[in-house]
Amino acid sequence: MRLTPLQWAVIGGAVLLAVLLAFVLDTRPPDHEALEKSRALMAEAADTGVLVQEAKKQLDPASLAQVESLEVMVEEAADDSLRARQMESLAGLWYQLGRADVSGIYAERIAELRNDAPSWALAGTTYSICIRQQKDDRIRQFCRDHALTAFENAISLDPQDLNSRINLALVYVEMPPEDNPMKGIRMLLSLNEQYPDQPAVLLQLARLAIRTGQYERAEQRLRRVLELDPDNQRAHCLMAQALEQMNRADEASAFAARCND
Repeated sequence: MRLTPLQWAVIGGAVLLAVLLAFVLDTRPPDHEALEKSRALMAEAADTGVLVQEAKKQLDPASLAQVESLEVMVEEAADDSLRARQMESLAGLWYQLGRADVSGIYAERIAELRNDAPSWALAGTTYSICIRQQKDDRIRQFCRDHALTAFENAISLDPQDLNSRINLALVYVEMPPEDNPMKGIRMLLSLNEQYPDQPAVLLQLARLAIRTGQYERAEQRLRRVLELDPDNQRAHCLMAQALEQMNRADEASAFAARCND
């Protein structure tokens, strides 16, 4: 069917109107998203800087001198490879000083430079320790968010990295989202379905079962671990705890002896 000139005019007007409406309704400037991302990064950098400065104020003079000396070495590093090595020393020092949060900041910067799965996994692990170590909710939230990002980066670079997938789930277990408190446990159960004979997953599920008083469930999982790996010391230790809670002292003592081997 051939359209009349009037019909063509109507169609053309409709198309023009749609284009105009799209232009008018999208009032954001072209670089709006880039601007928001830049602001977020600036805010993040500010938070990180404040955290480091607050931590430095709590150091004794000798420790502060060590930190500042390493900071100078990082700043004066001739290239990224050397800078990463100097930051390893700085991260290690902060960890020894009991500040896994600041150690994690430097571990994360190293991961940004190297951008490999092991570096991101180490950053995530360091932040995870901060979650357990810190009492300050603000710092714990900071470490939680950065741990999640670090483990997600490690997994994206190495999808077969089972340890990072387990540790990502454990971060959610330790600090679950308010709208999804079972997320971490569900992630571990999903991993258990994918890897039913993986001791690392079974051990974490057993540990959580003990924490929640499900001792028989813990025993089942631990016996499976010991079938797969009879010398797994962690499994012996957890089994001793579970059996002790079930008033099976004689059995528990046998496993406790292997725990101390």
